[in-house]
Amino acid sequence: MTAVLSEDESFEEDFTHLSKKEQKEIEKRRERNKKKNESKKRNKKHNVTSLAKKDISNNENKDEMSQKDVPMTEENNENSTKEELRMSFEVDAKELGLEEGTEEYEYFKGVFEKFAYDPSKVDTFRNQYNSENDMYIDEESKAEKSEQILQEEIKSRKLELQEVNSIHGLSRKQLKKAFQPSIVALKQSTYRPDVIEWADTTSRDPFLLVALKSYRNTVPVPPHWNAKRKYLAGKRGFERPPFELPECIKKTGIMEMRETMWEKEGSQSLRSKMKERVRPKLGRINIDYQDLHDAFFKWQTKPHMTKMGDLYYEGKEMDAKMYDKKPGKLSDELRLALGMPVGQQGYKFPPPWLIAMQRYGPPPSYPNLKIPGLNSPIPDGCMFGYHPGGWGKPPVDEFGKTIYGDVFGIETPLITETIEDRNIDRRHWGEIEQEYADEDDEVEEEDNDDDAMDIAENENIVIGSEVGGIETPSGISSVVTNYEIPQTIELRKPGTNGTSIPQNSQILTDTFGRRHEYLRISLTEKCNLRCNYCMPEEGVPLTPKNNILTNDEILILVKLFEKHGISKIRLTGGEPTLRKDLSHLIKNIHSFKGIKSIGLTTNGITLSRQLPELVSSGLSHVNISLDTLDPNKYMIMSRRNGFIKVMDSIKLAQNFFPYVKINTVIMRGVNDDEVVNFVKLTESENLDIRFIEFMPFGGNKFDNKIMVPYKELLEKIKKSFKEKVIKLEDNKNDTSKGYFVDGWKGRFGFISSMSEHFCGTCNRLRITADGSLKVCLHGNTEISLRDLIRSGKDEKYLESVIEQAVKRKKFKHADMNILKNLKNRPMILIDKRFFSSSNFLTHIDEQGKASMVDTSSKKFTTRIALAQAEINISENAMKELIKNKNKKGDVECVSTIAGINASKKTCELIPLCHNILINQVKVKILKIEEKNKVIILCRVITISQTGVEMEALTSASIAALTFYDMLKALGHDMSINNIKVLGKCGGKNDFGIVNFNDYKVE
Repeated sequence: MTAVLSEDESFEEDFTHLSKKEQKEIEKRRERNKKKNESKKRNKKHNVTSLAKKDISNNENKDEMSQKDVPMTEENNENSTKEELRMSFEVDAKELGLEEGTEEYEYFKGVFEKFAYDPSKVDTFRNQYNSENDMYIDEESKAEKSEQILQEEIKSRKLELQEVNSIHGLSRKQLKKAFQPSIVALKQSTYRPDVIEWADTTSRDPFLLVALKSYRNTVPVPPHWNAKRKYLAGKRGFERPPFELPECIKKTGIMEMRETMWEKEGSQSLRSKMKERVRPKLGRINIDYQDLHDAFFKWQTKPHMTKMGDLYYEGKEMDAKMYDKKPGKLSDELRLALGMPVGQQGYKFPPPWLIAMQRYGPPPSYPNLKIPGLNSPIPDGCMFGYHPGGWGKPPVDEFGKTIYGDVFGIETPLITETIEDRNIDRRHWGEIEQEYADEDDEVEEEDNDDDAMDIAENENIVIGSEVGGIETPSGISSVVTNYEIPQTIELRKPGTNGTSIPQNSQILTDTFGRRHEYLRISLTEKCNLRCNYCMPEEGVPLTPKNNILTNDEILILVKLFEKHGISKIRLTGGEPTLRKDLSHLIKNIHSFKGIKSIGLTTNGITLSRQLPELVSSGLSHVNISLDTLDPNKYMIMSRRNGFIKVMDSIKLAQNFFPYVKINTVIMRGVNDDEVVNFVKLTESENLDIRFIEFMPFGGNKFDNKIMVPYKELLEKIKKSFKEKVIKLEDNKNDTSKGYFVDGWKGRFGFISSMSEHFCGTCNRLRITADGSLKVCLHGNTEISLRDLIRSGKDEKYLESVIEQAVKRKKFKHADMNILKNLKNRPMILIDKRFFSSSNFLTHIDEQGKASMVDTSSKKFTTRIALAQAEINISENAMKELIKNKNKKGDVECVSTIAGINASKKTCELIPLCHNILINQVKVKILKIEEKNKVIILCRVITISQTGVEMEALTSASIAALTFYDMLKALGHDMSINNIKVLGKCGGKNDFGIVNFNDYKVE
């Protein structure tokens, strides 16, 4: 075996032939080279690079480097250590005694090949060598490391942006902006998100700045530090207002005194001015000492001061003050700007950003803020949904659990008391401890109490009662004597059946023995339809909102009527679903134990949105008005488009109630041909169709020809279905005559108020929206319970008034021919009364003596009253009046003047009338030649604190008397009648008409 060394072997052969001096020199060089090589091993970068270059060069010139002698120079000495690592071996088979190709030869050759040089493994060897041994790695400086990390981060961000194709075309400024953190990220990084400002993201180190601002007791930086323009540059366009004296000093009158003095100085001549300058006058502004005292000690208020840490700048007092604003509370100005309603019910409307919060969560600045509809319950009477006024969708997860908080109001806070809390001694320091009596003392006290009770029973002294203030005991014993203790005590409340009546129910029993158990309450006059049989074409005036019954007043009346036997309540209108607090009201009415059913009469326009909540509050049945099955005809009859909404409400209501009642007003030539189609609806649906006869109300143009009697409708139905129509057994107080078709699910009936009335079994009372009690639908006598409640009358007084009204109820309203001639209000204003129905006189005091009404607390308003008077004259007098040839003069002109003068003298003619300033009086005379009748209309206007009804009545009366006096020479067969007030406005209870153009001759 011959091992060939590429460099070292040739070097050893030449070394033996050198002299000693040369050998020493070579030895020194070798030592020097060794030191250099050891120092260079520490430099990783240089050695790895040189190693890679040498590997590449050796790989290319491998055959040439096999046995060549390399001269020892300084250049090649640097790489001598690396050359020592690259050893090549040649195996001579002859010297070893082996034959090539044999197994021994191959095995022996493989041993040397394990140590052969392989350039493909240089990189792997280098990486392993560098990671395991750090001798070649030179320590880099901290600046280079941070720079390298920064560059790597920028490269990684660039790669991320390249993936979304957003890096292309971005400038350096845009790239810098892309690396800035968002405001949301900054707010999430601190426990005080309120210190974050919009410009904090542009700082050099945003997170460090936020950490400094969040630190306790940090002085806030002036807000103008991040402005691009000069300080207070935006205030240049505003003129600073001149200095104003405080209000307390203004009240002394100093400003008026100085203005008077300046005016006087302005009118002086130059000579007087120069004289006054040389010798000025003193004491020209003299203010009373009491005014000065009041200014500084009575009227002075604390001025607004800046808080500690606030930076003042010029004009800061004119900036918007936000210190009195609270998150979550919207001012009226902001509500109006957002298009939200204001007032007492304004909180029931959600803000426009609620839906976004329900999607993305509460604001980061106020994560614990209670927001209705997001993490707290919505107000009473409101509903979730995306309809107008709806509160969106409650934020819940896929399992129905709330995400942000108790949005449904069903969670109860758990109050847990720890052991440490129980062990805390909560007594005050220095508190005197209570002295506990001995058992003997307690026995003596019990004996004394027994003796005192015995004495009290004999002397009627009250024991144990508290006497408050200067109240004196009455002397009447509160202890019931001669009372036997029963053997058994019944604690359970006795049950009530359907026919049981409270003891005091005689209050609601009329003189004909009819017991009233059914109360209809009108909640509002407003309606979203304009049905032609219900409302006149010209519309109706509505009662002011403050005159409508409140929820508390309704509950007072329900409690009073429930006490005396009312068990059924029906809520009507108008349209009752337009009342915003309807569900809350139903819930409170349902809480009365005596109320067994609560019904609702509605047109169904908005019912589908509210029905689930109303049913959960206690609604037991519903009546829906539907007069036609034709959508086009529905629009004509109701003057509104809502047929689809009504049908949706009917379908939804069938899911909650066993029968849904449908009210249909039948009019000849309008919808009488649809009666059979309505009955066909009962074949597969649980409906109770009730056909109502057309009834006369003010403004609906009642005609006998339009009204269809129920018997005619029944014959038409029987003709279509023949013998299948079967009569139902009616209850005593049913208002409808019930029928059904054999085998069908629903039923139908007739309310025959006109052709066959049911007054003999009437058990219904009505309360209008303004609080008037109506004992009959077609009656025009009412009593205002609202006025009695608001005047402070007690329950007994209300009971007596209600009893008197019920006792005056007639047996029946009238037959059809008389009923149509009675003056009654429009059905939409069935809750509107046209007169005062108070039970007390305002011109009499508590002792029953005459007294003028005090109007000092009333407001000045424009008040108008219109009155009339009718004069029936002879035919001859009418002809003379038309010719205007009366011997006494112009009758109309004289009567007009008399009426105007009489209105001015009302306070002298009528006792206890106020002497008011009348602004205008107009008298209009109408001559009706066919009836030989003259109508005098008087209209009076004033701006005062009291009405002018008496002035209008006086004017009409005197004008009529003047007519009589002017025409009596033609005969005394004249009569003056029908003197009344047609209407008034501007006061508390407005009614009727106040314009000449609105008057129509009957």
